[in-house]
Amino acid sequence: MHGDPIATLIALHDTAHAALEELFFLAISALTELRIGDPSAPAADTALGHWRALVASLTAHQEAEELAFAGRLADTEDPPRGASDRIYLPEHKQLGHLLAAGRTVLVDLAATAAEPGLRDRMVRCLEPLWRVIHLVSHHLARERDIIYPWVLPRLTAAARASLAEGLTASIAAR
Repeated sequence: MHGDPIATLIALHDTAHAALEELFFLAISALTELRIGDPSAPAADTALGHWRALVASLTAHQEAEELAFAGRLADTEDPPRGASDRIYLPEHKQLGHLLAAGRTVLVDLAATAAEPGLRDRMVRCLEPLWRVIHLVSHHLARERDIIYPWVLPRLTAAARASLAEGLTASIAAR
């Protein structure tokens, strides 16, 4: 990493989140075009295919952060308000639950794709999917504004390099 390693990591983090948001909106776009996909083998350019890529990317992103930040967000380290692992880790877990629920919604929709009224059912299923992007956006702000500026200077160069590798891998997971 050249230049300021902290600024570089924050920029990489923002790029990774932009990629997550892109995958989310690709899934929503495919869904609104009624390209839902086959749950057993979703094609890449379907709602289920983009959702699968979103899950893979977000999982890789979270794993990289959790590995790098392990123990650093504990209350004994006295992180700033909003950066404690009592908030941060449950948000990661909640995102996992929301992604799984979103997949269930899409699979259920795919199962009834041949039945009349698909567009109406699709519109009704959007609300639970939007919960994902709302939490991702909220979590992004927490990470960029509170967690990353506090925790990155406290990490070793090796931990920062590992985080950069993990964030880069999460972008490639799409």
